[in-house]
Amino acid sequence: MASSTRIALALLTAAVSLVPMACGDDEAAMRATLTNDGCTYNGNTSPTAGMFTIEVENQTESSGSFVLLSLPEGWTVDDLEPSLDQYPRQFEREQEFTLPEPPDYQFLVRSDVEAGATSALPADVPAGTYAVVCSVDDDLPTEQIHIAEQLDVTD
Repeated sequence: MASSTRIALALLTAAVSLVPMACGDDEAAMRATLTNDGCTYNGNTSPTAGMFTIEVENQTESSGSFVLLSLPEGWTVDDLEPSLDQYPRQFEREQEFTLPEPPDYQFLVRSDVEAGATSALPADVPAGTYAVVCSVDDDLPTEQIHIAEQLDVTD
């Protein structure tokens, strides 16, 4: 009887130790949240090159988008801000609703998220500098574009 108790205890201990692996490491989670006040990011800002997923949540009452942009070598999110500021002015001048071509950065992946919903922004990227950007999309042209965070992806 003692041996079956030990086996049961060993199995229980093994099962409990596997729960954190199955559920994921909450501290390693990457999350972007769009609110009426802007966009925030929590999580690793220096992930390893390869595949990762950013959990995205739209807490606004409008449709939103989350985008991962690749920045040119030597750029930071501070260099990106003037380019993103051009979007509303571009729409006002040309009266069209297509995004202008980015001058120096590259769109990698986009996730459109309805109001109050959550989704994922999956990426498979090499080492480099990236920006997590959020926008409120209900009122095209997009006037609310927020830079959530810079990610410095390492090898």
